[in-house]
Amino acid sequence: MGQPVSNTSEGMRSSGAQFVATYNEIDGYMKGLRNELQALSGQWTGEASTVFHNTMDQWGVEFDAILKDLDAMADKLLGGAGHVESAEDFALQQGHFFK
Repeated sequence: MGQPVSNTSEGMRSSGAQFVATYNEIDGYMKGLRNELQALSGQWTGEASTVFHNTMDQWGVEFDAILKDLDAMADKLLGGAGHVESAEDFALQQGHFFK
């Protein structure tokens, strides 16, 4: 994600799509990790297992908050693109008053 976010509707849509793609990629990794942890929980017991799984559960909650923020940013970029287009269309429609 080395590109700056653009305030044009096209740039905002592109950035929003990058956020969605990143969200989907990270969410896929997280689902895989949770599956691995689930499999591990049936094979590993004891105090160390409990501490590890509690730590991973806490990390998962914090990670879910990050994913939620990523999703919200994508929604705002994609929604903002629509607002920019609407404003541009309105300005073009009103432009005949200034001719």
